[in-house]
Amino acid sequence: MSCLLFAFLVSCPTWAQVNIFVDFGGVEGNGAGASPDPWVTIDSLIEDEPVEIGSGVTLTPLDDGFTANNPAPPNEDAEYDGIIIPHEARNDYLFKNVDTAGTEARMRIDGLPAGTYNITA
Repeated sequence: MSCLLFAFLVSCPTWAQVNIFVDFGGVEGNGAGASPDPWVTIDSLIEDEPVEIGSGVTLTPLDDGFTANNPAPPNEDAEYDGIIIPHEARNDYLFKNVDTAGTEARMRIDGLPAGTYNITA
């Protein structure tokens, strides 16, 4: 099982400040429940099917699908890069549906204007 992401934050350049918050693993499998607004909760990703994550931005898994999981506590919020991560999103992760040695876990993000971004995963 390969851990990929537990929470996904995209911060746009200051001239167009937009934050996108994605929680992987709301209720599917061992999910901790959906995160509160403005978080978008995704329970699974299907290969080559884009998922809207806010502000016209999509996330598309490549090469394989992903299933979410939230295996354990700490069941408390945390702060990363000045952003509060709700306990529902903390400790979540995605694993590849077909996870074999030597494979990659790739995703494409579309819909962001050209610029520099901060991504916290």
